[in-house]
Amino acid sequence: DDPESLPKDGEGNPKDWPVHLDRHGFRLPTEAEWEYVCRSGASTSFSFGNDHGLLKHYGWFVANSEKWSHGVGQRRPNPHGLFDVHGNLFEWCHDWYGEYEPDESEDVGGASGGRDRVSRGGCWSLDAAYCRSANRNTLGPSSHTYNLGFRLALSPSGGRPEAVQAK
Repeated sequence: DDPESLPKDGEGNPKDWPVHLDRHGFRLPTEAEWEYVCRSGASTSFSFGNDHGLLKHYGWFVANSEKWSHGVGQRRPNPHGLFDVHGNLFEWCHDWYGEYEPDESEDVGGASGGRDRVSRGGCWSLDAAYCRSANRNTLGPSSHTYNLGFRLALSPSGGRPEAVQAK
């Protein structure tokens, strides 16, 4: 119950604990996977179009959140049936943060290494512009904050996509 009592690494950060979700095919999505399911085939700012005024129906952001995160599924889903891809909490992605070509048509797995990881989706404490499908954020791997969460991906047959296996 006391985070301060957890074992620390050499830099004073909480020590990583093996979770082994990947044994059953669960993992963090790659950045490309995250954006694909967020966009749901749309090339607009949001999965529902470009109108920032409609965000209040699909996600939690500074104009409607009352300054806190909310339980999943209280707003409309995107066309793929996923809730809260625009706002509520930033979501961890598997990839290291790095530059990439926005028109790449396949998931290349992001940068091969780096200092920071990618998070996507925007959050309850920011303006609508930060909740766009294309908005990218960078956080250190040991970051933990009140506006950050994750969404799991499930690989078919318990396997992992080639881009993730190579990491």
